Amino acid sequence: MEEHIIFMKSVMMKSARGRIVSMGLIVALLVAGGLILWKSPWHASIEAKRCAPGGDRFASFERTDPPRPLTAAFVDAEGAMRSVADYSGKGLVVNFWATWCGPCVREMPALDRLREQIAGDGIDVIALSEDRGGPEIVESFYRKHDIAGLAVLLDAKRRTLREAKVANLPTTLLIDRRGNEVIRVVGVAEWDAPEMAAFIRTCLGGGDAAG
Repeated sequence: MEEHIIFMKSVMMKSARGRIVSMGLIVALLVAGGLILWKSPWHASIEAKRCAPGGDRFASFERTDPPRPLTAAFVDAEGAMRSVADYSGKGLVVNFWATWCGPCVREMPALDRLREQIAGDGIDVIALSEDRGGPEIVESFYRKHDIAGLAVLLDAKRRTLREAKVANLPTTLLIDRRGNEVIRVVGVAEWDAPEMAAFIRTCLGGGDAAG
């Protein structure tokens, strides 16, 4: 009788271990399957359709294929190092500009208004100044043009500019929630137009979950 009880306990313990192993395998397979699906051509094609601009207003929008990461550091007004990784989980509109660039000056107020329009959608707008005179130049410009929503960010050593291979100002990159450039815009755009905000929400918004 005692041997029978010991045998039954052994069987039950093995059965429990087997269930734990089976559940572990199932979870591992689900995770692996999700990662494969996330990186699959099917998923990429869905993203491509979401970020496919159309119409005259988007004539200067070019898809970045394949998407590429942006990792170089820039600095804030206090001199602290920042990067796209600090905005993890958000879509980003990254504008390269300078106070001495006429077209940049014209579009900065529109970018400020765009930031206000899309702030509730998990998307931020950052403007990287290529000025070399320190944050005071940008702060003075912002005051003069009533720009209240954009942070003072400097790419004075042009590390980010070089990594992104930006040749002209202004240039704007749309960065997905995984930190990858998906759209490049060279030149001025009507950033505060309703169609523009709607496109950016579709391309960079909640449907593009953080990875």
